[in-house]
Order: sequence, then C-alpha cells, then structure tokens
Amino acid sequence: MVISPQNLGLKLTLALVSMGLSASIADATPTCSKQFEPFMGEMLKDLPAYINRVNTQARNAQNSVLLAAKADYQPLQLPTASGNVVSQDDEVEQVFFTTLLRRFSDRQIVYQQEHHWLFMAPSDRGWEFVQMYSILSPYPVASLSTAPRNSSEGSVATAIRNWLKNCHYQSSR
Repeated sequence: MVISPQNLGLKLTLALVSMGLSASIADATPTCSKQFEPFMGEMLKDLPAYINRVNTQARNAQNSVLLAAKADYQPLQLPTASGNVVSQDDEVEQVFFTTLLRRFSDRQIVYQQEHHWLFMAPSDRGWEFVQMYSILSPYPVASLSTAPRNSSEGSVATAIRNWLKNCHYQSSR
C-alpha cells in the first residue's frame, strides 16, 4: 500500500478517534484566506508550534516560543537614506507581531520577547514571505534592547515559510 497524505491522515484520524480524541487532521492544517488579516490571525495561532519544531530540528530545543501576540497592521512609512519617504508597493503588506520566548540558560529560565516586522505579498498561490526584521527585548520590561536585524533567515522566518508551504498545499487540494 502506498502511503499518501490522504490515507495517512485517515489512519491518524482513526487512531485519534479510537483513543477518544475528537481532533481531526483538517483542524490541524492551516487555512489560506485571501484577505490578509484573517490569514495572519490563522498563521499567528499556529506559529509557536511551527517555530518550536524548527528549533528542535536545528537542535536548539533550549529555546521555546510560548505565544505569538495579536498583529498590528498599521504600516510604517519607509524612509530612504536621503530622508525622503519611499512609496510603499501597494501589493506588499506590513504586519507587526511579538513572540514570547523561554530560554533555558545556566540552570535558569529567561523570558524574552521578540518584536517582528513582517512583509508579505499576494501571489497566484496565496500569500508569500518577502522579508522580516526583528528586535529582541527582555520580558516583562518592554524596552528595545537590540537594533533591528534582518531576520529573514532565522527560525521564525523558516517557521513562517513552513506554514506557508502547508497552507499552499492545502489550498491546491
């Protein structure tokens, strides 16, 4: 028998039902709304699990993300080096969100928050990752303790790309 996502999902659903659990595979797969705000709400709900999976695969399990906070959709004006404001591409959406991290370090637990500035663009497949910047700060103090850095290749960005792959796959079925 060839194992496909469909019959693997069926077997997993049957196993969950036999254990008395009512969750289904459909409940665990992302939905890809064409509207940006509902799309981001769905992604942020799933994002901590995706980030933790990326960290575990990278053997960085001493860091875990506990939550991704509600998004702020108010875009910032983008200045150029000369001080003029860059005209924003109408297709690119900006969103700000925060993740709460728990790090295990020298027998103590340290909480930090990471503030993310994410750029997404629509495509024929749905939303696509463009770029991301992040700032790390202590928690619960909300002071910004690091300069913004391009985090487009970090664990959060990788998790977003993984979520998007699942989202695009579900949309194409």
